[in-house]
Amino acid sequence: MTASRELIWTVLINGVRVGRIEDSRYQWLIQQSRRDRRLYLAQAVEVLRYALRMFTLFFRAVPLFAFWALLSLGLLAPDDFQLLISRGLPALVASPLTSVVMVAVGLSCGIATLLRGGVRNVFNDRRDELLRRYLKVAIPGELVLVCWDARSALHPVSPTP
Repeated sequence: MTASRELIWTVLINGVRVGRIEDSRYQWLIQQSRRDRRLYLAQAVEVLRYALRMFTLFFRAVPLFAFWALLSLGLLAPDDFQLLISRGLPALVASPLTSVVMVAVGLSCGIATLLRGGVRNVFNDRRDELLRRYLKVAIPGELVLVCWDARSALHPVSPTP
């Protein structure tokens, strides 16, 4: 794109075209949302809430997993289960339990990084609110910005968050 031609974003809400916005104005709205210091605190609270939800989910899931593991061991291999209970050696119990907990923590951390998990980005919410105000649109729904690249009419360009 040349410097003389500015990108124009087409704004869609729920798949319906509701307006257009210049790229410079859109970037200004993004900067306005990032300048609000209260949003940084709100985002930190949101991340802490997410961590608390994952923490409680983990400590609900581990005892549930341990219960079903012991029940299935008792049903499928009663001799091994009786041996485990009768000897009760700390090394015998601690080693597999430690490895199970480590695997569970690793999996939950890995999955948590891949999934959004309910974390709300307050900066994007504020940007969308400012964009709705700019366009004078009060319709709730998913807000999508589309800009067709001048090089090809087949490849939409997505906005920078």
